[in-house]
Amino acid sequence: PLTKGTCAVHARACTHFAPSGLRRALPGFPRRKYRRHTSHTPSWVACAWGDPVDFHAASIASSSECAKGLTEVEVDAPTDIVDGFCASGQYVQMKVNPEDEKVAYLAIASAPASSPLKFVIKPGDNTAGEICALNAGDSVQISAAMGKGFQPEETAKAAKDLIFVCTGTGAAPVASLIDSSLPSKPYGVSGKVTVYFGAASPEAMPFVDRFESWKANGIDVVCAFSQADSGTAPAGASRALWSSRVQAALGEDEENVDMSPGATAVVLCGQREMSDDVKAQWSAWGGADDVFLSNF
Repeated sequence: PLTKGTCAVHARACTHFAPSGLRRALPGFPRRKYRRHTSHTPSWVACAWGDPVDFHAASIASSSECAKGLTEVEVDAPTDIVDGFCASGQYVQMKVNPEDEKVAYLAIASAPASSPLKFVIKPGDNTAGEICALNAGDSVQISAAMGKGFQPEETAKAAKDLIFVCTGTGAAPVASLIDSSLPSKPYGVSGKVTVYFGAASPEAMPFVDRFESWKANGIDVVCAFSQADSGTAPAGASRALWSSRVQAALGEDEENVDMSPGATAVVLCGQREMSDDVKAQWSAWGGADDVFLSNF
C-alpha cells in the first residue's frame, strides 16, 4: 500500500512536472513521451527519468461547471491514494483508460487526506477535456499524489504576513491550503493574509463561494479581472480591479506590504508570466528573492 513515504518517492520521480494549466503555460517546460507497459495491472506510464508511475482505478463522484469554462470534478479514489495526499499544492496524473498514454496533470483542490479528491479543470481537446466529459460513476485512472506541495514551507512559517498570487485553476491548491487551515491562518502566520486572485471575469472565477468564509477568518481577497471592464466584486472580496491583471493588483499595494526582511512570504500559483512579473515587481520594491513559495 502507498504511504507518505512512498508518496515522497513518487514525488521525487516527477517533481519537474507542473499541474494541469501550469504545465501548459510554461514555455520550454520539459515534455516527455510516455511508454505504456502492458505486462501487468494496474498499468504503468513512464515519467521523468524512466521511473514508472502506478495508476489505480477510481471513479467520478460528481462533475459540474463551477465557473465559466471550468469544471469541478470529484473523484472517489482508493484510501491509499487519499491518505497519500499529504500537502496542499500536490497534484496527480489522471487519465480515462488504463491503456491511454496521454495524461492530465491536475492540482488537488480539496484538503489533504480528505475524500473525495476535488479538482478544478479547464476542459480542452485533450485528456483534461475527456475527464470533464465523464459522468458520475464512470471510471478513471489516477496516480498517487506527487510533488512536495508549496515549498520552501519554512519561508512561510517564519513570516508574519502571507500573500497569495494566483490565477484560474492555479487557485485550486491555494483553496486547498486555506480551507484546510481554517479557522487558523495558513502556516500559522500571525499577521495579514491577502489573496490576489485573477480571472477573465467574475463568472470565470472559481471558489467565490469561499470568500466570505475566508474573510470571516481574517483572509483578505483582492480580485483582478483581465477581460471585464466593470461589474460587482464577489461577495467577501475586499475590492476588485477591472481590465487588470492580478500582478497589477499587487503592484498597487506596495504601501500595504511589509518589506522588512523575512516579514512577508509570497505564494505563487499560476502562469509563468504572472510569476515572473510578481518577482520583478518585488525586486523593484527592493525585496529579497527568497520570499517565494511555489508548488512546481
